[in-house]
Amino acid sequence: MNNQLANIPAINSGSLSSGSHSWALIMDACPMTRAGLCAVLKRSLFRTGEIVMLNRASDIPSYITSNSPNIIVMDLCGENESVLQGLRSIASCQQRWPHSPIVICTTLTDIRFLYQVKLLKILSICHKHDTLQELEHCIDAAMAWSYRDSPAIQQLFDCRSSHFSVLTSREIDVLTLLFAGYSVSHTALKMQRDIRTISSHKRSAMAKLGYRNNYELFSRGKWMAKNGLFN
Repeated sequence: MNNQLANIPAINSGSLSSGSHSWALIMDACPMTRAGLCAVLKRSLFRTGEIVMLNRASDIPSYITSNSPNIIVMDLCGENESVLQGLRSIASCQQRWPHSPIVICTTLTDIRFLYQVKLLKILSICHKHDTLQELEHCIDAAMAWSYRDSPAIQQLFDCRSSHFSVLTSREIDVLTLLFAGYSVSHTALKMQRDIRTISSHKRSAMAKLGYRNNYELFSRGKWMAKNGLFN
């Protein structure tokens, strides 16, 4: 989809005005992708509403202060963020605005990441290399509160069954500090918890992600580390 998005002219996002009844929110670190997603919404599914664009997942909960968006289309992480922050932001959105459907549009293909998203009961997941038509189908399904993943994402799910469980907010906090370079003992001090509690959270998170030891966690779990501007 990236090459196709480059050929779509950017459309200025609407500013959310007081009393606005119909609006969509796009979150992506790449300006080209944000403009392309905006164009897709404007030309096919969201002609009459406003569209607001952000570049950080952590900004979403603080931005939405009154009317909830009709749809949220987002990558898992924005500028200088990790996917752990994205998971945290999704959970916050679902808790505060349960009537706003969410579509995830990402380049990541790690099955552990995808299952964490799926376990959050996201309506639709698509890949940035999908066609614009597939993206439109995914957004259309989400706005109708119907589950639909793009064929590329569905193929990844079909290739591997999983017993993964969703990470808790505490486990996400522990992993965030560990991937930031903190040791278990320093993580315990920073979180003001007993080291045995932190170790338990770490073991539980590793089991949920299918990692058997520290080597697998830190070598294969790169999708959890901080990403750059374009993920």
